[in-house]
Amino acid sequence: NDFSRYNISGAYFNQEGIVKNSGMEKIFLRFNNDFNFTDWLKGGVSFAYNRLNKTNYNGDLYNGVLPGVLRADPVTPAWDQTTNNWGRADLSYINNPARIVDESKNNKNWENRYFTNIWGEAAITSDLNFRSQFGLDYRDYKYKNYLPEFFITTDEQRSESSLYERRAEGINWAWSNYFNYIKEINEDHTINAMLGMEAQYNSWNGMWVQAY
Repeated sequence: NDFSRYNISGAYFNQEGIVKNSGMEKIFLRFNNDFNFTDWLKGGVSFAYNRLNKTNYNGDLYNGVLPGVLRADPVTPAWDQTTNNWGRADLSYINNPARIVDESKNNKNWENRYFTNIWGEAAITSDLNFRSQFGLDYRDYKYKNYLPEFFITTDEQRSESSLYERRAEGINWAWSNYFNYIKEINEDHTINAMLGMEAQYNSWNGMWVQAY
């Protein structure tokens, strides 16, 4: 209607990935609302939310999982039923790609991100208006990677388990205020002047811990 206009949208994405334990899930929501309070005053608010849940894997072009699969010999089983353990590539001497992919399920990161924007604009005169706008971006992040102990051969083993975890958050905001003056003279000339200021703030902090 003439007083308010709003829009709500969202998206959901979930993909398992070509390689096992390489999936990603994303959620996106957005809300926007604009107001016409009077003939000379209007404003609006918007909000967006983004969530990411991802399982990480080694996708390096030379040393990643897929190049390792191509270089591993085809006669070595992914899981050796005789030893009840991961198979050992004795011909190609490549670390078992199936074991590396299985460990990827313990390598995850999560992220939540929030965006908001508030603005207002006032027509002081027919030639002069004032606009104020504040925007905020907040992000929290978590990463976790667990590497279990294992032994296949003396060449392919991990003597102790390890856990690495990192958490962080960031805040960014900007506040701008400015006057805008537009004056037409005899329909042939226009005077346009702007005066304003902007303040910004950025902060990022985090912590990490590793245990064996």
